Amino acid sequence: MDATLILVRPDGKSQEVPLKKPRIVVGRQEDCQIRIPEGSVSRQHCEFRVNDTQVVLKDLGSSNGTFCNRRRITQTELAPGDLISVGPCVFVLRVGAEPGAFDPADAFKRGHVPPGGAAKPTKPAGAAAVASSGGVAVARPAGKPHGKSPDQPPAKPAKPGPDDEGFDPLATDTNDSSSEFDFDFLADDKDEPKL
Repeated sequence: MDATLILVRPDGKSQEVPLKKPRIVVGRQEDCQIRIPEGSVSRQHCEFRVNDTQVVLKDLGSSNGTFCNRRRITQTELAPGDLISVGPCVFVLRVGAEPGAFDPADAFKRGHVPPGGAAKPTKPAGAAAVASSGGVAVARPAGKPHGKSPDQPPAKPAKPGPDDEGFDPLATDTNDSSSEFDFDFLADDKDEPKL
């Protein structure tokens, strides 16, 4: 399966993170394939399992939770266009060419879960259940209206804060065929130079 995570940012920028291995661990620990060195991210936060027919997201007992389409999950099968929130990061799942073009800033606003943003994990769900919760809405062209799902929490107005701005991918390890990405989060201090 040709699956890619797209890191979306509130400033409208994005970066692709290919899912090349059958198991990709996300966390702040050095040996994670996708490393987010941020206090709100657990050492081993969550994992993506990829096979020929599906992508499954599983929380690894993280302190602050893993979210799919703004709902806290323990494990769920993902569908193209799903919004995954881990700490300050929001990713959009792309499978093949789906979803097509979308607005990264809008996807960030619709997928970002601030600390303490959701209460309970949802039960594992299939792709159809995820899609019906509004997750594939990201595939809509920018600027088109969309309806809300009755079981999806109301979106809060996006108001970027210190954790929402200033993060920038620093390094991509291309020494092997793994998907190793390291993200750094800088303080929202205009006087400090970015490293």
